[in-house]
This record gives sequence, C-alpha cells and structure tokens, in this order.
Amino acid sequence: MNIESINEITNHLVKVVETAPAWVSAVVLFFATWIEYIFPPFPGDTILVAGGFFAARGAISLYVTFTVLVLGSTTGCMLGWWLGHFAFQHPWSKQRVLQFVKPQNLERLQKLYKRYGVTILIINRFLPGVRGVFMVASGLAQIPLRLVIIWGTVSALLWNSLLIAFGYFFSDNLESLLELVNKYTAAMLTLLGTLFLGWVLVWLVKKMRTSH
Repeated sequence: MNIESINEITNHLVKVVETAPAWVSAVVLFFATWIEYIFPPFPGDTILVAGGFFAARGAISLYVTFTVLVLGSTTGCMLGWWLGHFAFQHPWSKQRVLQFVKPQNLERLQKLYKRYGVTILIINRFLPGVRGVFMVASGLAQIPLRLVIIWGTVSALLWNSLLIAFGYFFSDNLESLLELVNKYTAAMLTLLGTLFLGWVLVWLVKKMRTSH
C-alpha cells in the first residue's frame, strides 16, 4: 500500500468521523488506534486528532472519543503482546522466531525489558511506527500481561489526552493540526531510523575489531 492510498483512506475516515452517526464514528476511532499495532503505517494519530477536532464541534461526544481511543490503544497493546508471547510458546512458531532472533539476542531483549520494561511500555504511544514492535517484543521478552495492560493504558491516557486536547482546543484549522501531527510522525521516524543506523554501525565496528 503506497502513501497516496493511505492518505486517501485517512481522508475518508476523517470524513466518516465528521458526518457518520456517533456509534460509527466511535468504531472508526477505536479501529484507528487498534490497527496500528498490527499495521504500523496506518495513521492512527491523524484520526485521533480529528476525533478531538470534531468533538469540539459537537459531531461526537468528547467522553466517547476519549474512551474508545484509550480502549483501542490498550487492546492494541494486548494484541501485540499476545503475538509475541504465544509465538514463542508453540514449537512451529518458536522455530520461525529463532530464524530471525538468535537466542543470545532474545536473552538481551529479556534483560532490556526487565530493566527498562515499564519505561518502554509508557513511551510506546509517543513513538509512531514502532508501537507494535515494542508490544510484540514485550511478549517475546515474557513481560507479564498485567504490566502491559497497566502501563499501556497509562501511555494511552497520556498520549491520547495530549492529541485530543490539541484537536479540541485548537480547532480553528483541522488541516494545520493534521500537518503538525504528520511532521511529528516524520521527525520521530527519522530520529528512530538514525538511532538504529548508528547502533548498526557501532555493532559492525565492534565486530570488525573482535575479528582481528
């Protein structure tokens, strides 16, 4: 799916939130935050801000908007965790995982989540594009589901409150709000990509040194 197709879907869903019955808008908002955990390119934050915008204009209840977005985020976290957790519980899927994740790297992942798991779970909603990866990794690391639910919900409350507030209190120009969200998403993806590239380069340098 290319960028043009995603933008077209986004524009259509924003229009649905504005014009459809309240229950349909609620389903769309829930879906927008949930689907990101299995399809990261989906622009859930754009729909989220639009929800706040239309709540300010009375098209949908602010309470309903906030509730369905938090529920969508939390259940999305649970889905990502489930995919990682149960993928490592069955022989066939475990073998597939170990084709991509070496046992020593899995052990490092488990140590990372044991030390920084709460922080990672809290910031997951603030990092578009990699939210699902963090949740799947938490399942692979065997983080207890209750922690994923608790801190995933805290993350959703913080992030969703922020974006809904933007949409609600700065409701003069929806296009400007959506452009701001898109710029934030692009900036975060660039930053994360740069950090990942830096990590790869450091790893390669260390490996070259140890091989000599």
